[in-house]
Amino acid sequence: MRPIDTHIIANISFEMQAAGSFDERWNTANTILNQLGADAITASAIKASTGEVKWFKSSLEQHVVDAYVEREMYRIDSLVSHAAQNGGPVVWGAERAFTNAKSQAEREFSGFVLDCGYKLIVSNSMPRSLNGIVRNLSYCSKMSISDFRRHGIRKAVQSAINQILPWIGWPEMDSQTPNLIPVRVKLTGREREALAYLSNGLMNARIAQSMGVSEAMVAKHLQSAKKKLKAKTREQAVAIAIMDRLIQL
Repeated sequence: MRPIDTHIIANISFEMQAAGSFDERWNTANTILNQLGADAITASAIKASTGEVKWFKSSLEQHVVDAYVEREMYRIDSLVSHAAQNGGPVVWGAERAFTNAKSQAEREFSGFVLDCGYKLIVSNSMPRSLNGIVRNLSYCSKMSISDFRRHGIRKAVQSAINQILPWIGWPEMDSQTPNLIPVRVKLTGREREALAYLSNGLMNARIAQSMGVSEAMVAKHLQSAKKKLKAKTREQAVAIAIMDRLIQL
């Protein structure tokens, strides 16, 4: 395992303040927690009354995120449930959770985490905002909980999470009625291009001409985008893509 320098927590507030944009702060948070042993981090906005994940951002491998969404793991995510019900700091070991699972949902989620190669999640949340949203940040690692304890970095990691939490660009701070989704759907460049032309009122023939492909290929791209966005119509797919900032007008 790579060396871990816990002294970096002394400069966290300065580094986060120095970051000039949401993306820079997100990258800085990743760098800091990576130096403390994280292999990825996740940030979630969770509706406390229902446990619904309203917004999600992560540095997990794309195949992990895709599987998390496709299998709707956010509905049985043990850390999401904890954040909604309690919100306090937690050190969660996937192996122990799987062995001692008290429900099928808990066993399924912990098994999913293990299958993805992760063993440890350290998580904490900010107090609920006025609209009942819990803001959670999680440190995800492939090291075992016993190794984590052996390194004696629990306090440093939890301190880092607490210091970083207020600096994440939480979407509810930007709007009183934010449009939030569990995760950002990944569209191909051609799918985004076809949706963008469709949003401008072009029919398949004109879209095909503009893209330099056949009408059949345009239909294929639009059908694929509609399926990924879980839209019932092409027009609904365009609306979702615009709201989720997947395309720009």
